[in-house]
Amino acid sequence: MGILNNWYNREPKNEIKKDAPEKKGMALFFDVFFREFWELCKLNLIFIVFCLPVVTIPTAITAMSKVMMYMIMDRTVYTFSDFFQSFKAEWKRATVAGLFYFPLLALTVFGQLFYSAVAGSLFLYVVTMLLCAMVLIAGFYLFPMLAVLDLSLNNIFKNAFLLTFLRMPQNILTLFISALLFLLVWLFWPFTFFALLLIFFALTRFITTFCAYTGLKKYVLKESDKDNAEV
Repeated sequence: MGILNNWYNREPKNEIKKDAPEKKGMALFFDVFFREFWELCKLNLIFIVFCLPVVTIPTAITAMSKVMMYMIMDRTVYTFSDFFQSFKAEWKRATVAGLFYFPLLALTVFGQLFYSAVAGSLFLYVVTMLLCAMVLIAGFYLFPMLAVLDLSLNNIFKNAFLLTFLRMPQNILTLFISALLFLLVWLFWPFTFFALLLIFFALTRFITTFCAYTGLKKYVLKESDKDNAEV
């Protein structure tokens, strides 16, 4: 049990010195990514295990987002225990949010398939494709807000969709990078199987969570991570 405890719950690292210059943008992204790389690998495996019942996927995404938000904000993080505590605390709200979010996403995906293969309407295909992109981007913000903000679901969804449009260039770039990673996994399957197990889900979620953090920091987040914030 001692070995497992050491694996799941690392000793907190020394925090960044208070007088150190604040890193922003890609400098902050790569600093956190390389500093937390092995914790992200652990988080990837934990996430996969907690997603196995399928119905727990929204809660697992929320819990992973909580750990990543704290990593980015340079909080002391105990990967497994923080994930599990967030999973227990947010499962009701995350499940309800998932019941709205994922059917909406599935509807836009089905619309693309229907209008391209059955109806043959290029215009409606493009419309549903844009709607699908909008819903995917809203998901960048939805789960981190569920993790760190004590807002009503109505305000969380409203903020998520507002931030989709307020930060369009950053959102499109993040969506493109995430889609490219999914495409690479699909094209080189089964050689990418181990990457899927070790880092893929954590990497793609880290990219989207970092995008969400920069937007939330500008428009939503206050000094406390549990303020009633609203765009």
